[in-house]
Amino acid sequence: MLTVHVVTSMRRLVALSVACVVVVLALGGAGSAQARSVGALQVGTPTVDDASCVAAVLLVRDGFPRRALALVETASQPATAPPCASVVADAQAAAQVASLKAQAAAELAEGEEWDKVTEAAAAALELDRDNAAAAELQVQAQKAIAAGEADEAGATEKAKSSVEQLVDQWKVLLKKQLTPLGSLLLPLVGMLLLLVILARLVVLVVREWPEPESPPTGSRERDLFRPLILVGGVVSVAGASFVASVALSDTYSAPVSRPMVGWAVVVAFLASAPVVAAALQMKAQREAPPEAQREAQPEAPPQAPPEEPRKARAEDTMPRQPKVAGVVAVGVAAVGLALLGALVRGLEGTDVTREAELAWALGLAGLLAVQGVWLLAWWLATRIRLDVKASSEAEIGTLAALLSELGAEKPKGLEVPRGADVTALDGALAALPDNPVLKVLKDILRSISGVTPWTATIEGDAKARVVTVVRNGRTVGSAIIDPQRMRLVPSTDASGDGGSEAATTASSTTSSETDAPDHTLKMAAAFVLMTMAEAHPVIRRGLAGAVTWTSLGYHYVATTFPPGDAEAQRLLARALDEDPENRAARLAFRHAVDRESVDCDSLSRYATFLESFVADLNEKSSMFDIETLKLRATYTRAIIEVNAIYAHENGKHGADEGTCSFNLAAHRGAARAALESLDTLTRRAVHDPLRAFKSQFSDDVAGLRLLVGLDAGDPKPNSPTGMYNLGCTYASRGDVDWPLAAAAPAAQPSDRIPDDELARGWLDLACQDPRKKEWLTKDPQLEGFRKRVTYRTGYLADPRTDFFTLSTVKPLAKPLRSAGFGDVSLIAQANPVALGSLLPADPTVSAQLVELAQLRLGLGQFTPVRSQPDPAVVDPLELDPVVAQMVEWLNTRLDAVSPPSANDPSALAWVVDLVSQLGQDASPFPPAPPTGAADEAPATPLDAWAIEILDQLTSRGLARRASLVALAPGEGTALAKKVVTALMKTHKPTSGPNLAAGEADFVTHLAAWMQRPS
Repeated sequence: MLTVHVVTSMRRLVALSVACVVVVLALGGAGSAQARSVGALQVGTPTVDDASCVAAVLLVRDGFPRRALALVETASQPATAPPCASVVADAQAAAQVASLKAQAAAELAEGEEWDKVTEAAAAALELDRDNAAAAELQVQAQKAIAAGEADEAGATEKAKSSVEQLVDQWKVLLKKQLTPLGSLLLPLVGMLLLLVILARLVVLVVREWPEPESPPTGSRERDLFRPLILVGGVVSVAGASFVASVALSDTYSAPVSRPMVGWAVVVAFLASAPVVAAALQMKAQREAPPEAQREAQPEAPPQAPPEEPRKARAEDTMPRQPKVAGVVAVGVAAVGLALLGALVRGLEGTDVTREAELAWALGLAGLLAVQGVWLLAWWLATRIRLDVKASSEAEIGTLAALLSELGAEKPKGLEVPRGADVTALDGALAALPDNPVLKVLKDILRSISGVTPWTATIEGDAKARVVTVVRNGRTVGSAIIDPQRMRLVPSTDASGDGGSEAATTASSTTSSETDAPDHTLKMAAAFVLMTMAEAHPVIRRGLAGAVTWTSLGYHYVATTFPPGDAEAQRLLARALDEDPENRAARLAFRHAVDRESVDCDSLSRYATFLESFVADLNEKSSMFDIETLKLRATYTRAIIEVNAIYAHENGKHGADEGTCSFNLAAHRGAARAALESLDTLTRRAVHDPLRAFKSQFSDDVAGLRLLVGLDAGDPKPNSPTGMYNLGCTYASRGDVDWPLAAAAPAAQPSDRIPDDELARGWLDLACQDPRKKEWLTKDPQLEGFRKRVTYRTGYLADPRTDFFTLSTVKPLAKPLRSAGFGDVSLIAQANPVALGSLLPADPTVSAQLVELAQLRLGLGQFTPVRSQPDPAVVDPLELDPVVAQMVEWLNTRLDAVSPPSANDPSALAWVVDLVSQLGQDASPFPPAPPTGAADEAPATPLDAWAIEILDQLTSRGLARRASLVALAPGEGTALAKKVVTALMKTHKPTSGPNLAAGEADFVTHLAAWMQRPS
């Protein structure tokens, strides 16, 4: 390009020389002609100044005859003959002819022959330029012609279509705007493409690229370093192309214009400022004290230093931060060079040579190009962008969905993280076009541009898969996923981890969530995510300490099983064994083992674990994104503390029942403290990415806050979990003393009905979720509620009455009815051998059917025992809790009054004192039923419970007359209590508001029947 400028300058020099020669020659010819004219005038006109005659000749030649006549008259003497006669004659003739032509033009103007008027006026003005009439006629003719052309153009324009008008406008734009920029645009675009290609090549040349992120600060927000790198790279590349194209093009003539210098300085600042700002940000964060890099957290209790794990800790494997000193130096040099050029141009002005300005512009463009190429390559190489390849589109879509669930979706799981709390892959998965041609073209474009640095390739099937991960053209990891070797499926032998029983459990309880994707693809997704996490700290921070992909995969697979599944517990144990630092798996494992405990010892230990777990998270708050884990652990701790309190009050202490050191006040304070801490954690900022997640916790703990006294009023939760917690609060707040709770109702059963009805309303809504309906039957907080009428009548099933629904009879119900045995009495009277010949069953089965039918008839014909049970059959103090309560209350009052001796004359006073003591307290008995209600009601008949009783006896292998008669009285009573307890937990009571008395009567009757089952 420099040669082009030199050649152009030489051409301009030659042209200038030729023009000078032509001018000199023309001036020489004019001088000779002037000399000849002067010589001629000197002979004929000695009385006039020769110079005036020469000037008059020139004026006539140029079309000014009137001026020539005036000049001659002024120069001549008054009394002499007219001087320069020939010149005067010529001038007069020219003026006269011009007047005649102007007159002819005026006549033509009357006929509006404007073209001829223009010609005539032009001819008159050529002879006499001072002819005002001709000049006026010429202007008039031009206006008339222009007006006619405008009218014609307007008519033509109206006749054009919109497309033709658009084409005309585009031609004007192309001619007046774009064409002059051609010399600048072509080198600009060419330079820009060249620098982008260089950036792509640099990506492939450098083996390892450091992650362009500032050190972790505990915040979930993305760091500002990556956007600054991208802005700096793009502006640097564009600025280098702009400066170089302007310098090498001929748009600006030498020397370079001042606007070019100003724009170059601006471009240098815009390109280098983001890099310098990012470097200063990183420097400030590195030099900040650890306290400034960590969020303010509650002080954790002192703990013993943990043992060193078998694997490297996550915080020890965090990649070091990139060094940007070289890039910053280039940026500073670019800014300095731009300022130096501006300073020199300001001092020297236009005296700066073209060569110096060209060297300055090219140097600045070179520095910007180096900076832009490096920054752009850095951003491309470290971009979180993934392309998935597999043998089928179905596998590609499945793995992409699993990766999105594991590393892109918002945190899931109220108490246990489902998968990982990583969101860095949001938008990172490349689109998957269906058209094969588009897919090929897109793959080519990705390979050239380098915008997708990560590629995951899956080969194989569900029996075994091979996963390979490539970054920037280099393989960075591969793994073989064998489900048998990795024990992703339960072992069928006795020595395996699971056994056949675990296999049966997993196959029978697996939910629809695990039906679609197989476990090998989940493990492949975990491997890809962990491989990417080794290069991207923003992903690693969301894994909360996990450093092995197998642990992450086991945890991910386990969380797709239903809660409480034995297979999930096995996989979580493996995940924790693979990586003890996997905090998400640690929390999920303890949740699976202890969450559904019903004794206060197990619950207390679980609460202690959760407290230490939160303390560990607080220590690692600057290393990981642990906010979601803290929310879960704190919420679960509040629930567990409440459950432990109710389990203790219900007398369930687990294995350490004799040595329980449960502190009720301490656990009540711990529950309040957990809820207050959760309230602090759920405070939401306007742009908090966890805003919805925190709102869920706030909604779910509304009932708990009402229970412990942190809130008052009438909460209205929106989620099933919040509804369940509020229902539990209404159902149980009178069963335990909560000193700070407002308006806790009395503990008497008759006073609990309004609260129980409120509880049932909320629990009915929550139990649309089957898991909550199942937990309703085991929740320690609802132990007292399950004993009351509202629960039993609202949630327990009616006893079955159809004989053919028995588990033993149901498979043979259709053949029995087809053979004519559709009534129990017919089956009871049948011959077992004859009946067996009609059924597709073993003769022993037909004999059992006959005996079951006879037992069913016997239960229906049972005569209730008298209201006072026979001591030989059953001890009433064991069976009737009301009687036991009465005896205990009476003994307590008698102990408070010292009895007199046998001969003491004050015996009467003792009796009066005893009566007085008894009258000071309320009666321990429930209110008497109205006359004609409970007293006159018949004893609970066994006929209504016959089918359920026989099913319970069948499950125990005792549904035979001989087995029942062989039981001793004590054994019969114990068996009756077990059967009744099981039935009362699952079925509605049949009569009487006094459930305890009804249950005692039921045991008495059943024990008496088992002595005489026929």
